[in-house]
Amino acid sequence: MPPSKALTSSDPRRPDEVQPFIKDKFSTQHVDDSEIFTFFSLLAGTVATIMRIKPFAWIALVFSIFSIGNARSSSDTKTHISSLIFSLFALQSVYLSKGLFLDIYKKLLGLND
Repeated sequence: MPPSKALTSSDPRRPDEVQPFIKDKFSTQHVDDSEIFTFFSLLAGTVATIMRIKPFAWIALVFSIFSIGNARSSSDTKTHISSLIFSLFALQSVYLSKGLFLDIYKKLLGLND
């Protein structure tokens, strides 16, 4: 059944003014490889620090070096440096977790067990 003229004339949608959707020509934001390497460096460093897994500390160091190597000149250097420092901290916490610094402080203060 065709719609009556009374119903179509009160239709507020105005089909003659409908415009089809046209996708924009520019691409979406591009994620840098260095940002991905920085994220995995921080993730591996966190796992290494919390769970004391030595290979994850080395993976964190490698990924942080990759992120610095793949960084663009316009990228934020603070994040790359912080991931490098965090990966070095993960290595230090994994390999020197036996209380090396505590022993040094005890020797300096003259405390013996």
